[in-house]
Amino acid sequence: FDECHRAVKNYAYTSIAKYYLSQAKYPLVLGMTASPGSDTRRFLDICRNLFIEQIEYRNEDDPDVQPYLQPIDVKWKRVDLPQEYVAMKSLIQTMLDKRLLWLYTRGIIKSRPKYTTRRSLLEAGDELRLMLEERDAEERRGIFTAIIAQSLALTLFHMLELLESQGVWTLNTFLNKVEHEKREKRSYAILVNEPEYKRLTTAIDSTPIDHPKKVLLKRLVREILEMKPSSRMLVFTQYRATASHLVSELNMLQGVRANRFVGQASTLLDKGLTQEEQATRIEQLEDGSLNVLVATSIAEEGLDIPAVDQVFFYEPIPSEIRYIQRRGRTGRKAPGKVTILATNNSLDMIYLYVSRRKVEKMRRLAKNVNSKLQPIIRIYPKPTPNKLTPAELRIVEEKAHLAKMEPEIIKTEAESLKAFRTKVSSASKKAYTKLLERGGSGLSMDQLNREMELEGVNTTTMKSVIQKLMSEQLVKEKSRGMFIATAAVKSSGKTFEVTIEKILPGLALVLVDDQWRARLLPEDFSGPRNLIKKKSRFRASAQLYRVEGVLYIRVMDVTQILT
Repeated sequence: FDECHRAVKNYAYTSIAKYYLSQAKYPLVLGMTASPGSDTRRFLDICRNLFIEQIEYRNEDDPDVQPYLQPIDVKWKRVDLPQEYVAMKSLIQTMLDKRLLWLYTRGIIKSRPKYTTRRSLLEAGDELRLMLEERDAEERRGIFTAIIAQSLALTLFHMLELLESQGVWTLNTFLNKVEHEKREKRSYAILVNEPEYKRLTTAIDSTPIDHPKKVLLKRLVREILEMKPSSRMLVFTQYRATASHLVSELNMLQGVRANRFVGQASTLLDKGLTQEEQATRIEQLEDGSLNVLVATSIAEEGLDIPAVDQVFFYEPIPSEIRYIQRRGRTGRKAPGKVTILATNNSLDMIYLYVSRRKVEKMRRLAKNVNSKLQPIIRIYPKPTPNKLTPAELRIVEEKAHLAKMEPEIIKTEAESLKAFRTKVSSASKKAYTKLLERGGSGLSMDQLNREMELEGVNTTTMKSVIQKLMSEQLVKEKSRGMFIATAAVKSSGKTFEVTIEKILPGLALVLVDDQWRARLLPEDFSGPRNLIKKKSRFRASAQLYRVEGVLYIRVMDVTQILT
């Protein structure tokens, strides 16, 4: 299995491996990747899905691979934002902070605005959409308002990143989309009426200043071609709008022949490339008709262009897998160079350090994971080796040489994985709720499958759901095939029965043990968010405390949902 880091969830590799193992008399699986990832759970999932028994790790310094590797010189080039950009950044940050504070004071996000990440906002959105399915009409109105605020916060995060890492041209392209879609999206309609937004658009219209990264890129490309006119370059960027703009700017330089390389998907304002067009542009880079290809993520895997001797990252990326894949587009047949452009005091710098840490963690993990792998139990003897003849080897090599890259497969499967993860995440919350309802008695896998089937969740998805809940230590296996919510057996502190009486902005009023009324703050609740609704009842390990004579409750673990 080549690029075996893809073998997760419902990717085709997992089904192929299972089928192979079911019919092979002496199964032997080989998986190869330069970027297995830095997450231990994902790493082990790949190994389990492909029935890997042993990891062999090599780096650039190992003597058995050193003769086959070309050196790659990696450099970081940093730039500072001009004052005009800093002023625009402040306007976006003001609008963002306002939304984050609103979400925080209502308990929708747990971390303070200063420490809120895009990921935590996405998780909050998933929670809100799940709550929307379970609440009555009166409560849904408030959830809709929260979803709009969360969506608007994500939009502002995106605007901030575009300004800091791409520049006003790409930001303005996105704002044109906002204006075009403001009648369809409520969050966009609110955004365009913000005073800071109007000041931002005015500032963009009066600021023709290029992002310093674009100025730097043009200078570096010009210098490279002056020193080596035969050079071939790949420029990676996250956004199609940036790719189009960079191609236009680079083609103004003497001796530059640039074009863009994007996926097949088309939008109203941006046409994709067909597979034939993609293949043509690769051939043009190889034969010298082009000397610069500005590519989006579609080119990170599958491209083998030996002539490429320089790769630029127009922005750092936080994924160690994508970092390694981008880096691997050069240094294939001759020494190569990688230059990463980053903006100081921006998300660029965070992503730069994150990717470096993840690469180091991935290397440590690859060295130490063998102790957690299990051997395949084989009942048949090892077969006698049957080596390929020279004629058979030639046929294999010819087929490999004629194989064409299919870039859209990567994108389609990535979208499928994302949809599956979303489905598993939603189903996990429902399954966990059902286990909490059963308290210490738990549910068997068969019972869970039957109950979740009524929710539209099949048994295949449920296997992933149980794996997710167990890896997060929310669920444990009480006995073979019998599962129980961990909180139901590990509760610490005194247990109380809690009834939600009323939901107010930033807190809930609750009745404790049918005796005392108390306040429940968002930061004092550790449990499923969908329980915070009127008339909800549950048993919990909790503490009572007073502030200025007012009784509060701190919920550490929900041990059982009461009906």
